[in-house]
Amino acid sequence: MKKKNLKQELLKVYQIPPASGKQDFFQSRRWNEALDRVSLSTGSPGRISFSEFLRIQAGYIRLRNWLLSFVLFFTALLFSTGAVREAGITSPQFMGVLSACIPYLALATVAEGSRSVRFGMEELEMHTRFSLHSIVCARLFLTGIVDLLVIGMLIPFLHAAWGTGLAAISGALLIPYLLTCSLDLMILRRLRSRNSISVCAAASTGISAGCLLLSTAGPGVWNVLSLSALPAVFLLGIAAVIESKKYLRQSEESIWNYTSTV
Repeated sequence: MKKKNLKQELLKVYQIPPASGKQDFFQSRRWNEALDRVSLSTGSPGRISFSEFLRIQAGYIRLRNWLLSFVLFFTALLFSTGAVREAGITSPQFMGVLSACIPYLALATVAEGSRSVRFGMEELEMHTRFSLHSIVCARLFLTGIVDLLVIGMLIPFLHAAWGTGLAAISGALLIPYLLTCSLDLMILRRLRSRNSISVCAAASTGISAGCLLLSTAGPGVWNVLSLSALPAVFLLGIAAVIESKKYLRQSEESIWNYTSTV
């Protein structure tokens, strides 16, 4: 049989019939009961609140990702004592080392949101009670908000301990974090495989090395950082939000959850 004829025969065998009774099905009791079971709202025994959904997803986030944020926080507190400053460690040196650690904090957050793709569990999670889009969004939100809370608490503390300006500290911590998030999410959108996290790790290492290099460039870098920190954080924040939306939209395109297979 010729290839063209074989293709035509296969199209006849596997041709999907047109949908019939679709509107009646969406108005049926069976559909409404299934929709109730997966809804994120209160009002019936089968529904759960959004806060309960976040609590459930928090239990699936690996413990080391939570610990990484708190280890970074308490390490910064430990090395901000008077004894460390008297040992000859300057503020630019300390801020440079701390900012070089921030990209790995962002890498851990992005890696948590891409576990389904990297471990080949994407199709399985698309058939669970909640859509893959909701799961990825919840995990990125939870890990990201903890990271930003930790950074937000460090900024006033480091300002009081080291005397560095708030704008310079905010730039030193938030710029590498937002830049890493944006770059890693872009990489994950283009390389949807287990090797993608290795490329993200390489990109995060490059940003970390850049932070160390800039910290040794002299006091002029901190003057420039103080002036450009807020615009840079604003622009990178927008870029991170855009990349997050694109990444979530990409996962939403392949959703085939329980509500579509009832």
